Amino acid sequence: MAGEKTEKATLKKRRDAKKEGDVNKSIEIGNIFSLLVITLLIGVYFINAFSAVAVFLENSLYITDFEPVFNYVKYGKLFLETAGVFMIAMLVIGMATNYMQVGFLFTTKKLKPDLAKLNPLEGFKRIFSKRMIFDLLKSLAKLTVIVLISYTALESAMLEFSYLSFYGIYPALQKALSVLTKVLTSVLIGLTGLAIVDFIYQWFEYEKRLKMSKQEVKDEFKNTEGDPQVKSFIKSRQRQISKRHMMHAVPAADAVITNPTHLAIAIKYAHKQDTAPKVVAKGQGLIAEKIKQIARENNVYIVENRPLARILYKKTEIGDLIPYEQYKAVAEILAYVYNMKNKKETGDQN
Repeated sequence: MAGEKTEKATLKKRRDAKKEGDVNKSIEIGNIFSLLVITLLIGVYFINAFSAVAVFLENSLYITDFEPVFNYVKYGKLFLETAGVFMIAMLVIGMATNYMQVGFLFTTKKLKPDLAKLNPLEGFKRIFSKRMIFDLLKSLAKLTVIVLISYTALESAMLEFSYLSFYGIYPALQKALSVLTKVLTSVLIGLTGLAIVDFIYQWFEYEKRLKMSKQEVKDEFKNTEGDPQVKSFIKSRQRQISKRHMMHAVPAADAVITNPTHLAIAIKYAHKQDTAPKVVAKGQGLIAEKIKQIARENNVYIVENRPLARILYKKTEIGDLIPYEQYKAVAEILAYVYNMKNKKETGDQN
């Protein structure tokens, strides 16, 4: 069918979707990295945070009239040493995972009220949509994984917990944190598989959502073809491709005409194919130097002729035959080049 969306989204469609806040992002990936950070902090830093709280409470018992318990400096320091570390770490990892998935994006489009969402029929469709069913199954799978892994890990650790009353407070805390770290690590491994499945599903859904019909692709091309920025980009790409091709043509040229410092024009005469010599490469400045460098490396003759170089550079493009008015000057150069080649070949044979 003509309106069937079978084509991959164009670059413009993807940019427009991103501006609207429609991006390919898996929340589960962010949750996995957040859980990883929490696990690392609990295993490495929590005992230090507990020590900071203990020291604060101990110091609070020895107060004077000039040092009230509610000392803002102390509470601020305590916050930074305990909860602040966890909050800052979660904020950083949240921003990092979001940037890794969608790049930098700030938009308020998703905050605008959508009256279509107030339609009961549309709401009913969303509830029983494929996406909602997938999210429900994903949540049930997460709950199952967490409960089973946690129960299994804690059941094996119950014997160790029964001896905690014989430990001091710090050894007991270290033991409890060790068990908690093992539980979180097991949960992390289990949820990583679900996160990978969710990422793949979100990617397929996003690509399917952005698909376009053949007519949409044609209409977009028509609308963007006249865009000055698009046309400028296309011309720039064409020039780059043309430069690469012309550099490959220099080694096969008959001669390179220079002025001699700023311009270089490579010409070739295939008398069985062309009615006149053809310009196969040209350039000025750094490009001219590159043409001359390639010519030297491939034993292509470089001939200085200032007036001819200026005329050919100004009046011809790559692939053009030289103007009729310049036949004589170019013929003299080619005759000189062919003569030098013959002498060189004769000398080599002797």
